[in-house]
Amino acid sequence: MNTLQTGIFVLRTDHFDDTVAHLYEHLFIAKFKKLLADKYKIITPYGWLDGETFSDVIFLDFGFYQNEVKQLFESYTQSDHVFTHDEIQHELKRMGAELGVKLEPKDYNQVTEELRKIDEIGFTDVKKMDPVILDATAFRGSKIISEKAAKQSYVDYTVTAGLTDLTLEESLVFLRSLPIIYDLIDSIVYAQEAYGDTKSYPLSNTQNTMGAMAIYTFQKDSFSEEKLLKNLKTAFFQFGQMNRDLFGEWLQAYLKSFVNAKNWHTLTIDYYRYTGILTSREAVVAKMTPEAVLDLFSKLTFEITKTTDEHKEICY
Repeated sequence: MNTLQTGIFVLRTDHFDDTVAHLYEHLFIAKFKKLLADKYKIITPYGWLDGETFSDVIFLDFGFYQNEVKQLFESYTQSDHVFTHDEIQHELKRMGAELGVKLEPKDYNQVTEELRKIDEIGFTDVKKMDPVILDATAFRGSKIISEKAAKQSYVDYTVTAGLTDLTLEESLVFLRSLPIIYDLIDSIVYAQEAYGDTKSYPLSNTQNTMGAMAIYTFQKDSFSEEKLLKNLKTAFFQFGQMNRDLFGEWLQAYLKSFVNAKNWHTLTIDYYRYTGILTSREAVVAKMTPEAVLDLFSKLTFEITKTTDEHKEICY
């Protein structure tokens, strides 16, 4: 039986400030991920929660590997949310990196009041809504958050995670560990007020070498390659020290979804396309014990380089 719980939630923002609505999307997702980490002492693999804001609607696309996480999310969507000044400033900086601009509240109290009003509406399961036609392109801009073009203030860097001298069994483990690896990298990069949603499939130049890359946008004046590299190494080391039983429980739910989800059946073709490895989902799962995954993480090496056109062609 497939345990994957998926869905789309929407929130109508017709009469609200566009930029504040986008900010609310960022804050809402970040706060849920913190709630998840605080409650379960683990940040991955829980599934995914992504958002996209249009002029009149915020969309949330979610997939959770365990029903209890879905229940936590549903409870969270129905509760009231208060965002701190630090949380707001952090997400404004991440939005700035996403859009290539500098964002600054003209009136902080107005921003918090607008966030409160949006929060009062709450998200609705799209399946429970009547069809309606809206103008998805009519962005109204913002009257309470100033926006200044600042592309020169940002720089793209590529984070590459790789392994060499792998056995075939270790390569199989890497194939499906990649989403977990990306979750961990995201958690470290986003803490540095960066933004990124461009990643690669597994990459293999030889039969015993595997790697992957992700592109992120950082603020030039605060980016430190040395600090990021240190934080990545620390995060993966600490993740490797977690309770094996706890990780094993979450890993099994993740793998059960991987094997049974119908929309993932073509991943075996992608694995062959990008790495030359011909295998089945079942064969991958058979090798993915908690010990094998965490041992693989302890061997990962990282490289941080300025993003090139070649990187952009490789990532999706």
